[in-house]
Amino acid sequence: AVVSTQSTGERSNEEMCGNVSIVVFVDVRTATTEVRIGMYYKGAAPVRIENLLSDAPICFQQTGNMQITKLGTGKSILYTWEFPDKKRELRWWVDGDEKNWKKADFIKDNSVTFSYTYLVPAVRKAQMVSFLDGLQRVLLFTDDVAISDCVGKEVIKIEQSHMVLEVNLPEPIGISLVDGVPQEIAYIQLDSSGAIWERKLKNKDRYKYLSSKVSDALEKCYNSDKLEEQFEGYTFNMAKKHEDMMFLTQSDGRSYRIRRSYLSALWLHYDSSATQSNVHFKINRIQIDNQLQDYTFRHVYYPIKPPAHAIAEQPPKPLIEFCMVKQTTAVEGDRDNSVLDHYKYVKLLIQEFHVQLDADFLL
Repeated sequence: AVVSTQSTGERSNEEMCGNVSIVVFVDVRTATTEVRIGMYYKGAAPVRIENLLSDAPICFQQTGNMQITKLGTGKSILYTWEFPDKKRELRWWVDGDEKNWKKADFIKDNSVTFSYTYLVPAVRKAQMVSFLDGLQRVLLFTDDVAISDCVGKEVIKIEQSHMVLEVNLPEPIGISLVDGVPQEIAYIQLDSSGAIWERKLKNKDRYKYLSSKVSDALEKCYNSDKLEEQFEGYTFNMAKKHEDMMFLTQSDGRSYRIRRSYLSALWLHYDSSATQSNVHFKINRIQIDNQLQDYTFRHVYYPIKPPAHAIAEQPPKPLIEFCMVKQTTAVEGDRDNSVLDHYKYVKLLIQEFHVQLDADFLL
């Protein structure tokens, strides 16, 4: 079998002869061509495809390529791109059902449930599970629920945390930076959000954000001494000033449980287990003011308020939010390391802001 891969102008061919496997890297440049030969390592192929369906072959094809590969039941293959210089997208389908092809996802762990018929008209359900086995990406096709559940649990792998750290600053906080004179140079303020009002969705544990107009009216009612008040077709009923005892009734008689919350000025959550670590960090709002006497710009750093139409129906979002999930996996037969860090999820959100600096402030 011959497997070919290419990345940034580099092509590798893996030739498996009996129990001997090698990888040949060919780097073609403008004036030179470099050829390097090394031992095969687990993960050299873009994907390993395993067909554990009990009665149907799986077909797959690189997008834009006429060649179709058929993988029988109980078979496995190390697949690489037939044409590395073309679009690297893999399509797959159950043999005889090409019109219902699907695209394989190599980027993240996931599972896809699909239905198929083969030889007999009875419809069967199966799953395609994408996961990492050390360095190797695997696409597993199976109609056995026990196998898919086992693989899914291994991918998710919920473990008991051995360290949990949480920092929460719910109220605004200010920090002054002072030099050795002493003279105040800058003032940094972290602010929490205003009140956020949400209503509970029917028969669900989730809450939906109420519009800013309704939220402002509810906040005014909440800060009054009345336990019940009407405004613009709504009736606000508050048995006690507690989120579990507040209700909002519309003019048509529908009633909702509502709650009042806010975004903390700063919030950090970190937990780690034997193989996984999670980080979630939020700063609701931060502003840095220049405190020097001779300044051109008073505000060094401050967020830009979103347009009115953007905040009318959407809940406020933090200025900065970072979230990361990292999984550490022991790798057998790896060339360089015995541990693989797999970043399963990374998200960074930064809202629009202004930065204005004086030369004296920097010096």
